[in-house]
Amino acid sequence: MDPDLDAMAERLREAPRLGPDEVAELLLTLAEHRDRRVIAPLIDLISSRRVDELAVRAAGWMADPGLHPALVQLRATRIGDLGEDGYWEQVDRAIGRCRPEAADEAEEIEISLLTAAQTSLLESGAAVVEVGLDGEYPTTEVVLRAGDWERRHAIWNFDETSPDDPRTLDRAFTLYRIANLASWG
Repeated sequence: MDPDLDAMAERLREAPRLGPDEVAELLLTLAEHRDRRVIAPLIDLISSRRVDELAVRAAGWMADPGLHPALVQLRATRIGDLGEDGYWEQVDRAIGRCRPEAADEAEEIEISLLTAAQTSLLESGAAVVEVGLDGEYPTTEVVLRAGDWERRHAIWNFDETSPDDPRTLDRAFTLYRIANLASWG
């Protein structure tokens, strides 16, 4: 059953009066569904510096350039080695995914992955497998099709706890995973 995103977005307007667990659930659900109504509440929460790791992760999932300034400001508040390393890793990951130039860089990488996958399949004799892209950064998927058979690979969100951005993506490993998908047919 799909969540009622309209009701969740409306409920999120009451964030200052809600408990932290409820706010986190609303933010995460809206971010998972790429609902842009989560952007302003995320900016407010990040700017308040009372943002937990899950909300920072939600900002990274959105990969919206509008979140970048607040995330950079949050990162500037870290003093030395204080704080949990995992939290600051999520902040750095969200900053990388929300960089204004990330989407353009991602598109170049996606096209190069598509070209490399198509070339590899042709060279291996698997010409019946079609390779394409579906979506756009940060939800782009490589789609492999042959008749009724279809396999998908989320380029940037392969690991939801550590999603990639154009600077962190291991291209060779990504091509390896795409090749493995093609071999499962």
